[in-house]
This record gives sequence, C-alpha cells and structure tokens, in this order.
Amino acid sequence: MEQYIPRINFEQNVGVVKLLDEINQNSIFKLCNDIEICLDYYKYDKIEIQIDSPGGEISYLDFYLERLSIWKNKAQISTLVLSKASSAAAVISALGDIGNRFCYENSMMLFHEAWLEKRSINKTSLKNLSKELEAIDNRILNIIVSSAIECYKYRNENDYGLQEYDLCDFSNKTLDELYGKLQREIKKVPSIKNLKDIKSNKKLSNLFDIYSKLFALNTFIDPIIAYNFYLIDEIKKY
Repeated sequence: MEQYIPRINFEQNVGVVKLLDEINQNSIFKLCNDIEICLDYYKYDKIEIQIDSPGGEISYLDFYLERLSIWKNKAQISTLVLSKASSAAAVISALGDIGNRFCYENSMMLFHEAWLEKRSINKTSLKNLSKELEAIDNRILNIIVSSAIECYKYRNENDYGLQEYDLCDFSNKTLDELYGKLQREIKKVPSIKNLKDIKSNKKLSNLFDIYSKLFALNTFIDPIIAYNFYLIDEIKKY
C-alpha cells in the first residue's frame, strides 16, 4: 500500500496545505486530511490552500464542502492559485474566506458546467444523468453566487476603492456583456437577506443566470477577470 505523506508546510504561523493533483476521491481525501491535521493536531487558526490542479470530477467536491463550513468555524481558510486552478479546483479557490482568496498574476482559472466520469448509458440513465448534472450545477452555482455577493459587500464595507485591475477591457464580447449585467444586478443585493436559494429568488435569479453563463463558456479566465467577477480578492506578484 502506498504510504500517505501529508503535504503540509508551516510558514509564519500558517498551516500550508497543497492541492497539486487531479481532483479525485483520493486527492480530496488527502487534502481534507491535511487540513484537519493542521486544525486538530497542530491547532493552527490560519490555513492556506495552495492550488495548482487540472481539476477533476466536481461531484467529489461534496466531501470537501461538507467539511468546509466546520473548518471556517475553527480557522481562517485562505486559498492561493499558484499556476492553474481548473474545474473543481477553481471552485475550491473561490470558496476561501472572503478577503483571503489570492492568485499569482500569471495564473489561470477555469470554471465550467459539471461533468461526470464515463459510465454505461442507456436512454433511461441519460435522463437521470441530465438531472444529476443540473442538480450539481445548481448547488455549486448557488455557493459561488453567494460568495460573490459576500465579496461585493466586503469590498464596499472595507472601502477597497478603485484597483489597478478594475474596469478592464476583457477583449471578449460575451464576458464584457456578462460583466456589465453583473455590475447592474449585484448592486441590488445589499437589501436582500435570504441567500439560501438564489436560483428561485426572483430578485437574485439574474445573478444566478450570469454565473451560469460564465460557467457555460468553459474557457480559462485570467486573474483580472476573476477579480472583477468576485471570484478572487487579490492578485499577487511573484
């Protein structure tokens, strides 16, 4: 049996764990175990997840997401994209604590609609698979949009001001249009308190649709785009 070796470093009172592999059942288990070692054994109250991953099947995120809210009650969870965060890895990077989601200036992120591993499919299972994928997309998008709303409020409350990467030209008509819609819709949010089911909330469904279309593009985005869509908080230089 392969020996399990935790990927943990300790830097300036921060427990640093690494996600450097394709996301599957084994890598997610290792990531969660490393985080829990930092929290429960070493008693760190700050955890940084460093990410350089091609992603993988997004359904494996459930194991991680079940624990994330528990960890956030114990410690500050920050994320740092080193080079690439795709698919499920991009979702992990976007779900760090607001104000503590970082990426390096030359890194890239890829968000896309859910897919599942190859399986034997017939007419009946194809219908069920479509429903399963839609349910996964809705669950992940609800979390992502809630995080974006929290980020928008955080920037306003902490007087972020105009950053050097604000109001950029995305050189992509679809992204430009989505960004324009996002800025109009997200300003309506501060008076809305119930964020539990964004898709079915008439006042928030437009935001859900914007991020759904962003995911449907299935294309890499750079840190400036990620920042303007409230998916990260700060771009770091090497």
